[in-house]
Amino acid sequence: MLNSLATLEKKEDVELIKSFVKVIEAQGLSKARVVLYISALKLVSRHLKVTFTKVKDIEEFFTWLNSSYSSQTVQGDIIVLRRFYKWLRAKPEEYEELRRNHTYHPSRKGTFAPP
Repeated sequence: MLNSLATLEKKEDVELIKSFVKVIEAQGLSKARVVLYISALKLVSRHLKVTFTKVKDIEEFFTWLNSSYSSQTVQGDIIVLRRFYKWLRAKPEEYEELRRNHTYHPSRKGTFAPP
């Protein structure tokens, strides 16, 4: 799963994605959902001219995404990025609180329906 990150040029992004994946796996996301998150983050990393930590304005990316992909894909990527940036920008103790709000009921694991 994480082997596919080796193709990314921005090593800082690779390390951030790996750290984020550990967190979402610990939260109980299914393997399929984790793969979707990794794919979305790789797509963003490849298209952005800077690393995730240096992004100031992501509008150019969304303009490109909207013109290249379906509205479902765009919506899914927005969800992934929103969650990723909440994690990235939160202090560890603050993210612990966010993390509690993102646990999934065992009956929902492995489904693609939004929680």
